[in-house]
Amino acid sequence: EHKAKVTTLERLVAQAKTRYSVALRNLEQISEQIHARRLQRLILRRASPVGAEASPQHSSTEVGVTRGGGGTSLGMECPSGDSLSVLSLQTIASDLQKFDSVEHLVGLSD
Repeated sequence: EHKAKVTTLERLVAQAKTRYSVALRNLEQISEQIHARRLQRLILRRASPVGAEASPQHSSTEVGVTRGGGGTSLGMECPSGDSLSVLSLQTIASDLQKFDSVEHLVGLSD
């Protein structure tokens, strides 16, 4: 009797683990899709004309990325529960700004 109960409980635990694993995989896919969409929006915003091609009203604040005293800020609204995603996007935006500059090339020779 106890062995049958233990076997049943083990089966139920295995089923619960499988459901949890599937749900976690689905959440990861959703999260990756959200990040990809946001990154794509950020890239599209950065695809605005620059330099001689840009009209005078274009500036870094209009492409959705600004730099202030508090660090890098993205010009998008994000739900309050999305702070981790915002932090990831801020990091990406900061990295993009670093690599858009030539400051990291100082000291390099041909």
